[in-house]
Amino acid sequence: YSCLSIIKSSNSLEQSLYEVSNSSLSITKKDGGYFNIHQFKEIEKIKEVKEKNFQYNGLAKPIKTRIVDGEQKIERENLPDEFKNVLSLEATNKTKRNILFNSGVFTIKEGRHIEENDKNTILVHEDFAKLNNLSLNDEISLELLEMEYNKQTKECKFKIIGIFSGKKQEKYTGL
Repeated sequence: YSCLSIIKSSNSLEQSLYEVSNSSLSITKKDGGYFNIHQFKEIEKIKEVKEKNFQYNGLAKPIKTRIVDGEQKIERENLPDEFKNVLSLEATNKTKRNILFNSGVFTIKEGRHIEENDKNTILVHEDFAKLNNLSLNDEISLELLEMEYNKQTKECKFKIIGIFSGKKQEKYTGL
C-alpha cells in the first residue's frame, strides 16, 4: 500500500510539474504587425493546449476624454498634434491571464476582468477614470491608430466593466 501511494504521489507530482513548466507560449511577429487569429485554428487540435489568449498592443486616441500625463524621461517637442492625446492599449480576450494582472502589478479595484465572450468592453486605470469622471458601465470612445498603415480607423465605443490600479514600468517613448 505504501509503494502504491508513493507511485501515485510521484505521478501526480510529475503531472503538476509538467503543467507548470509548460505553462505558456508566446508568438510575436517580427515586423510589428498583427496576426489573423484564424491562422491558429490548428492549435485547437493539440490536446495539451488548454486555452488561447490573444493580445494586441497598440495606440488609441480617446474621444472627449483626456489622458493621464506621466513622468517621461524623453521629452519630444517635435510631436505632431495628433499624437498629443494618445494612450497605449493592450487588447486581449482574457485579462485575468494577462501577465500584469497575474503578477500583481495591476489589480481590479471595481468591476471584473474581461472574459472571452465579452465584446466592446474595456478596463481603465483608476487615475484615467478619476480624471475623466468615469465609472463602471460608462462608455468611452477611442480611435485606434494603425501605425503601419499611418491611418486612423473609425471611432469605437467601449463599455467600462472594470477599473484597475497599479503602476508598471513604462517604455519611455515621449508619447
